[in-house]
Parts: sequence; C-alpha cells; structure tokens
Amino acid sequence: MTIKILIDKCFERNTITHETATYEKEITWGPNTYIVELPKQVKKRIRDDELFRIEQQPYIKKVCDHAREDKLSFFSSHELIMEGMRQKSIRGGLFGNDLLQGIKRHPTKSPIDRTIVIGTHYSYGTTEQEQSDFFKSIKSQRYLELKSIFTNKNDDAFHLWTAEYNGLDFFLTMDQKFLNSCIHQKTKINSPVLVVSPKMLCKELTL
Repeated sequence: MTIKILIDKCFERNTITHETATYEKEITWGPNTYIVELPKQVKKRIRDDELFRIEQQPYIKKVCDHAREDKLSFFSSHELIMEGMRQKSIRGGLFGNDLLQGIKRHPTKSPIDRTIVIGTHYSYGTTEQEQSDFFKSIKSQRYLELKSIFTNKNDDAFHLWTAEYNGLDFFLTMDQKFLNSCIHQKTKINSPVLVVSPKMLCKELTL
C-alpha cells in the first residue's frame, strides 16, 4: 500500500538544492571589449545557524527519492496552491536543481466548498487576506477544534483537516513551530494524520 502524504509549501521551498545566478564575464568582439552577465548554477545557501534546516536536508532527498520511485505518493490542495501563487517563484530557474522535479502531486478534495468569483473587477480569491477571510468563515466542528489548538495557525489547521478528510497518512512540513505544537499536543489533536518533518517521516517509515 502506497503511503499518502500532503506536502506543505515550506517543504517544497526546501527541495531546491541549487539555483540560477549570474556572473560577469569580459568578452572581446572585434576591437571592443564588453562585460556581459551569464547564468550559472549555485548551491542554495543555508545559514550556519539554521540548524533545523541543515539537519533535514539529507532526509528531504531521501523522501523525494522514494516518491520518485512511487513508494510514496505526494498530494497537494487548492489552498496550498493558492499560497504558492502569492509567493515569489520557489523553483530553481534555468540551472536550478529541484528534488521534486518529475514527481507528481495528486490533488485532494477540499473538506468544504469555496466559491471564488471570477470577473473583470473581481479578485480570484488568492490574496492572503481573502484566504484568511475564507478560513475565518468556516464553522465546521473539526476545523474549529484544530483552530483552537493551533493559535494563529488557521492555514495549518485547514491543511491538517484537508489531510484527514482525504484519508492521507502524513502531513509533511518544515514549519518547526507547528511541528513542535503537534508533538506537544498530540493527544489533544487526536488526528489519524501524523504531522512530520522529513527526518521524522524517514524514522516512521524506516526509510
């Protein structure tokens, strides 16, 4: 049986190991000399004090390798895609290296319908405020239970609820504060979906 995993946007951002940068090079064309900018691949920098991110790196690759081999199935959701649309491009560019490349992300069904009006003077409902307003409008009991546990984490409460609603096994994230909250309040959350970091997932599945 394939393990089903909802992947958070903060996990996706950390699957980029190399990015595209530019460097200057002097070239001669006839009697003239020019300075031109050329692209090159550079390793994505992680600060020395980002110990959690450094610790997770080898496990991120291991998780993605297993997903590429169809031993794990990655899922996304409409609301996670909305988050991604607001963010600056998180892919690596022309010469980047993305561990998610070639790995399919399956869609999930939202646990509650959301109406987005599309027209010449209407928004697509993708702004942070609009998404926040959507989360605030939800009155479903399970979401309200999760929301009360994860103070100021309405989006993560919704993502966990989405994973539960779709019968997924794990919610994979790199949000350390959210992870710690889930660990310390595991009994209170009482979820069939386990919230994990890449390292925790590898330990759970003995990858």
